[in-house]
Amino acid sequence: MGRRGPQKTPTATLAARGSWRAKIRTGEPVPPDQPVIAPEWLGDAGRAVWSQIAPALEAMGVLTQIDTGALGRYCELWVRWIHASKYLRDHGETCEIRDKYGESVGEAPRSQVAIVAKLSELLARLEREFGLTPAARAGISISENGKAKPTDEKSKFFRIRAG
Repeated sequence: MGRRGPQKTPTATLAARGSWRAKIRTGEPVPPDQPVIAPEWLGDAGRAVWSQIAPALEAMGVLTQIDTGALGRYCELWVRWIHASKYLRDHGETCEIRDKYGESVGEAPRSQVAIVAKLSELLARLEREFGLTPAARAGISISENGKAKPTDEKSKFFRIRAG
């Protein structure tokens, strides 16, 4: 069973908001500053997706080497979603059901319909994590050092103190 309640707000977000909680929270891990390299297990089609997306995410400051597994999963899920979507486009969303005598008794959704729906849900989660949607990017701003830092509407009106 997963953790209950909403995800914890990162300390950097709390600091950007000027929250007192940022000062009492210690020990939050910081990923090492290493070059971002695609995982070895990524297939050819997944690597093609990676080569389109990873440079942009790295330039935005939201991708580090420790995140490559999650982005690799995103790339592989994207490829599966494309394949399942193409299958539905080519064959239709339903298939004919026949009885034991070969007579048509109706239609049923193809299994790819459920696959596309589930993959869409998983992709949307990862897209939010990496800031791949306009709404997700609205919650990220880049600091002077080029790294992502969270932002919110209040930070426009309140000066944030360092320290």
